[in-house]
Amino acid sequence: MGFPIFVSGSHTSLKKLLTILYTGIALSGALQAQETEPCGHTQYQHFLEQKYPGYLQHQQQIYERAIQQVNQAAALRQVRSDTVFTIPVVFHVLHNTNAKNLHDSLLISQMEVFNRDFRKRNADTSTIRDIFRSRSIDTRIQFVFADRDPQGNPTNGINRVRVTRSTFGGFSLNDDMKFSSRGGVDAWNTSKYLNIWVCDLSVNNLDALLGYAYPPVDAPNWNPGAFVPSPDHDGIVLHYKIVGRNNPFATSGALAASRDGRTAVHEVGHYLGLRHTWGDPPNGVNGCSVDDGIDDTPLTSSRANFDCNKTRNTCNTGAGDEPDMVENYMDYSSHTCQVMFTAKQTG
Repeated sequence: MGFPIFVSGSHTSLKKLLTILYTGIALSGALQAQETEPCGHTQYQHFLEQKYPGYLQHQQQIYERAIQQVNQAAALRQVRSDTVFTIPVVFHVLHNTNAKNLHDSLLISQMEVFNRDFRKRNADTSTIRDIFRSRSIDTRIQFVFADRDPQGNPTNGINRVRVTRSTFGGFSLNDDMKFSSRGGVDAWNTSKYLNIWVCDLSVNNLDALLGYAYPPVDAPNWNPGAFVPSPDHDGIVLHYKIVGRNNPFATSGALAASRDGRTAVHEVGHYLGLRHTWGDPPNGVNGCSVDDGIDDTPLTSSRANFDCNKTRNTCNTGAGDEPDMVENYMDYSSHTCQVMFTAKQTG
């Protein structure tokens, strides 16, 4: 079973949701101590491979099978076009100073961003170029703060925990923030909640990483032996400086380009199975030969760089060639540029 998703007044599981959605796993990006990385999935992937040898090979095989099933679109026939999925969320705010104990207003605004962007209620869809406009879609996914904790007690969906560690960042993504035994806080039942850990991810006082995601272990179409059997890791980790709109700590450089809460939107995309738009090619491989598996996102050889360069066209595919879709939430463009998911990213 996956955690309960509330669907038009009834319940379904995350397993069914991910069958309907795109069912790959996305772990790509790179953590570099000397520059800000918006998404640390490559480093996280290497961590998982070291801990569970053979993980990378299995992950690719499963991803390819998932792509085939999604392209057949058989799962889409199982739901009505007006079905809405509601995901309960808990924010674990890990802090050792008052500054890192983010105000409720930032977490509330982050939830507003989730619901604005996933439901295509963002006014800046008007900036989508004509060539891509018809592909933008309401994903029919919405988010709510959890209203009951694992013991059944009322909660506002914000779990504040004072910790002794000043940072959970490092050159290896070891998930320490997810375990009380390692200085963090344990996940709430990952079959019932989307857990989001908000903490300091800096390295040597540098804002090296903005976030990363770990998809649910029971997503459909995955060989039971091919994915890490560790549901306590499920969820999203966010650097405290980029949570919510207009975070007061996001004042310059990559942080200033990430002030609209869309780093978290990007990570939820990964959590639900999406890869980066450029397909995450291995080192030394031409990015134009690697696809993200989504038919309505153009081939892209590399990531955008916190900008909004709509002249980018990194793969010349000949007749019918299209520019890079820098408007997509799964690129690394600035938050003022990221404005859409596509129909086939949704299912």
